[in-house]
Amino acid sequence: MFLLKFSTEMMIRTMNRTNVNPNTRKKMKNKELYAEDLGDGTTRVFGPCVFTGEEYQCVVPTVGLQRFLEGVPAQTALPSVSADDREFLISGISPKGWKATFG
Repeated sequence: MFLLKFSTEMMIRTMNRTNVNPNTRKKMKNKELYAEDLGDGTTRVFGPCVFTGEEYQCVVPTVGLQRFLEGVPAQTALPSVSADDREFLISGISPKGWKATFG
């Protein structure tokens, strides 16, 4: 496992979480989303839903996530990722939070 180098908008944020090395966390833009490189070409993105506060996670292709963070639209950068997971990356809203808020 190694650190990903994302855009300058990213900041390392350490938190007291179990089973996750704090040095592998990166804060994504202004949302409380974090990325952990899994070392197999994928990255686990996780954090609280902005509506429910419950933690949500998804696994996405690392190259696609890097393209998304560089400004490529999520639909273009991550075409193999579900619409629900792309929405979480864009807005911080989990599928459960979306359903509870918008029906």
